[in-house]
Amino acid sequence: VMPSTSVMSPLSVSSSFVDVEAPCNLPEGYCFEAAVRGRRFLATVPKGGVTKGQVFSTNMGNINQIEITVPVGRWRDRLFDCLVFGPFHTLLINAICFPHIVLGQIMS
Repeated sequence: VMPSTSVMSPLSVSSSFVDVEAPCNLPEGYCFEAAVRGRRFLATVPKGGVTKGQVFSTNMGNINQIEITVPVGRWRDRLFDCLVFGPFHTLLINAICFPHIVLGQIMS
């Protein structure tokens, strides 16, 4: 499971690039939140991915300009995308048979 956000301390700072240590194994292109001297930014994993503890250099992406693509005039997912992980996926079974358990997991 990969973290959605992580606060990292820099190893060195030069202009708009910083060296950060990977919090876990991450694939290339993965973005996570990091901080340098109180300034938050998006760190992007370089080509080839990184392993936990590996130091990599990244551009300090502006966290205030995050773009999320939202489809207009259509649904983001197709009708049977709920089966993408198989018909016996735990979350799907719980959502159908035990919806209150799923809501409890979301709320906590």
